[in-house]
Amino acid sequence: MSTSTAGTQAKVLIIVYGSCSRDPADDERFSGYDQRRAEITLHPIIPPEAMSSMPAKNEWMSNYIKGIGLDVKHSRNWRCEFCRKHARETIWMSASWLHLSPPRMNCYVHSVCDAVQGECAVQLSAVNEEMGRLSGIPANPITRNVPLPPGRAFPMSASCAYCEKDETATHKQKYHLKTCTSCKVTRYCSFLVFYVCLAQARQYCTYGQTCWPDAHEWEGLNTTVEGHLVVTYPPAAPCHSDTPVFDPAICALAQAEWTDSNFRVSLPGAYLDTYWENGNTSCFIDTPLSQPCQQGLVPVLSVNATKTKHIQAAVLFSAKHQLRLRVKCSGHDLLGRSSGEGSFSIWTHHMNTTDFLDDFIPAGAPDGTPSTGAVVVGAGVALQDLYVAAHAADVIVVSGQAHTVCISGGYITGGGHSMLSRNYGLAIDNVLQFTVVSADGNVDTVNEFINPDLFYVRAEHSGGGGGAFGIIVDATYLTHPPSSILVGLHQFAADTPEDNVVDLVNLFLVQVSTSVVAWKLDPSPSDNDTINELLNQPPSSAGNFTFSSITFASHLDAYQTLTPPDTAGTAGIIGSRLLTLDTFSSQETAEALAELCVTDTVVVINGVGGGHVWDIPVNATAINPAWRINATHHVIVANSGWNTSSTQEERDASIALVREQYLTLDSRFSHGLGAYLNEADADDPGYPEIFWGSNYEKLLEIKQRRDPDGVFSCRLCIGMELNGF
Repeated sequence: MSTSTAGTQAKVLIIVYGSCSRDPADDERFSGYDQRRAEITLHPIIPPEAMSSMPAKNEWMSNYIKGIGLDVKHSRNWRCEFCRKHARETIWMSASWLHLSPPRMNCYVHSVCDAVQGECAVQLSAVNEEMGRLSGIPANPITRNVPLPPGRAFPMSASCAYCEKDETATHKQKYHLKTCTSCKVTRYCSFLVFYVCLAQARQYCTYGQTCWPDAHEWEGLNTTVEGHLVVTYPPAAPCHSDTPVFDPAICALAQAEWTDSNFRVSLPGAYLDTYWENGNTSCFIDTPLSQPCQQGLVPVLSVNATKTKHIQAAVLFSAKHQLRLRVKCSGHDLLGRSSGEGSFSIWTHHMNTTDFLDDFIPAGAPDGTPSTGAVVVGAGVALQDLYVAAHAADVIVVSGQAHTVCISGGYITGGGHSMLSRNYGLAIDNVLQFTVVSADGNVDTVNEFINPDLFYVRAEHSGGGGGAFGIIVDATYLTHPPSSILVGLHQFAADTPEDNVVDLVNLFLVQVSTSVVAWKLDPSPSDNDTINELLNQPPSSAGNFTFSSITFASHLDAYQTLTPPDTAGTAGIIGSRLLTLDTFSSQETAEALAELCVTDTVVVINGVGGGHVWDIPVNATAINPAWRINATHHVIVANSGWNTSSTQEERDASIALVREQYLTLDSRFSHGLGAYLNEADADDPGYPEIFWGSNYEKLLEIKQRRDPDGVFSCRLCIGMELNGF
């Protein structure tokens, strides 16, 4: 026990109950419906005069707890532990052991819709009596923490901590409790740990819970979506005899195509990174057929959407039943945004139309707005298909270096960097208009003239792989005239000694500081000479080193030649950080970064910032402002992944190394500048500021206004800490 002239340190354990947790019976004493709980430990100092006797200690501790109770405020995060309505009251029950060293008290905080009348009040009273029986002390009658203010239906403890207005306790006010959710923690400073607790919360109904729709309700949805509701299985399910889809022939096909990205995107339950299929369970392709196949993180049911009305019906059904909803196009997602345990999915893979227009004008634009070339791209169109279509239409569209990523899906969620970004900006800067299904099931047109707030957050819609504000049906992108591309390549042999590799990487990084770009649109003969002169300077110790420059006749040629196959069928981790040009300006920092590049991780340095990316106003879109101010390079740190034979220790070590590397990038070079959301660690400790910077507060406000019930959610989506995922 810590005792001094200042007082004695006590221990107060506060246990908060509400809905929902993954395990509705995670506490044998208080098994409220779909319960969740958080535990917070406080260490108040009892003054010396209060330690003089047991009554004095009781009185001091009682007043301390009352002081906390008066300041606990609710957001919609915590629902009644019995009925799941929005909690209006917090009822405190306690048990103390003040004679121990240190003095201890446990407080049980129950979140309820009404503490004194109705069925939930009856159940709460039963809990109170059971608490008394267990503690051996007769339970006191339940009373509200504070009196009802005149004219109020609920006490002040139901008001919102963010705006600090009593009026929020009344449902009919503008900022009523249901939508005023910015608080997400209480005003009381000792409760800041709530932020962490809420980030882990799951308020959604999932498969296996009593709230899950019955067969009749699913049949009704299937009729509404014209038979497009499908049972979703992990891709290895045909290889396991315990599944309804066990089939040796299909199993053989899956084994042969396991690492083929096109095979994986053709299945509603497959993901390129197998961790986001299995999670901590298993349904492996290379295990005995008798070994059980577990569903893991694969959604249980999916709507194979081919029409807008299919998406609308699925959204409304999900909202009605408060389902954990996921949106998937290809499953080429490194953050697990399109999968989730016990979830229901909308699969947009087959919404793959492209329509090229010569004279597009956004809807609602004022008279006189000039037209421009554009392409309307369905939610399911993959980059590899868009490149081919754009080439056939004799245009260029800003897009990334991957094959199966959906351009209107997860790609634009983080902004969408490209080899064309320095010329034309990020992909999100080239979006002219969206068609979006919103949380209320309506179809909205979104551009700078119609729904401009949603156009501002356009990087947070999705046709797959994310989406906090809506589901994209299609997106309209600006097109650009075709051009040839000059690319400079450094190459060295795989057996080059490590010290020489460091020299080569250092050379590249120093050249970066001169603002040299190793590719150029519409190059002239002098451009080729300049690149050769500046880049063909290997150090004397470089070993087997070559340099070459290649001119590609078209964007499609460059893409098809330089883009490797998508990595698929393995599990791994990735992290990233944005860097400024100043990072490379000194020999010392360049050498330090070069050393980082030759560890047991894969390090990729992309020069995709600067240029036209900086020309876009900071407040034009919701992406991290660093992209608009000083970020020039995006550095990815990844591991080579692991397989089913890897031990948990090996996996943990691999993950720890990647996190150590990108956090070193942050502390030594990036200094919190930012990260690229699409190529990031799902557990990046910098969330949310590392992805959105100062824009996050505004994004959260729009999220709460546009989707107050959290219909749309996913890992690392806006509002994750409010609604869970």
